[in-house]
Amino acid sequence: MYDVIIHECTRNDLDTICRMEKDWVEENITYGQVEISREIFVKYLGRYFLVAEVETEVVGYIWGAVEISQGPQTSEDSAVVPAGEPYLAINGIYVMPGYRDRGIGSRMLDSLQQAARNNGVRQFLTGTDNKDLDRTLRFYRGHGFEIWKVQLFK
Repeated sequence: MYDVIIHECTRNDLDTICRMEKDWVEENITYGQVEISREIFVKYLGRYFLVAEVETEVVGYIWGAVEISQGPQTSEDSAVVPAGEPYLAINGIYVMPGYRDRGIGSRMLDSLQQAARNNGVRQFLTGTDNKDLDRTLRFYRGHGFEIWKVQLFK
């Protein structure tokens, strides 16, 4: 077994994060996945951008941002978070293939939620375009998430 260290992403981690973004796109496991640029990631550095490290190697990351709900004004707005309430929007989570199914994603998600709770945020939203929806739903349901809406295509 190995030790996993979860910590805030730093500028020094960004080259690795960008390589993992490229790998994510090439894996073709997510509908419409495009690489997020380094410039975008830099804007999110802070308490809601975490990496998982094993023996000094970054093997996963999770990032998000605190938003304030505008309430249900359009079909795209949050109807599950009351207007004016903060929530953490989880923008992405990725674990390198050789490290999946070892609890790393769960540790990162738990750490991210705890960081938000420490700052008074109690609600969390995320979505997925992952092609293995059943697996993704099991993961998030295992962390207490419920389904809010579903979009289908043909």
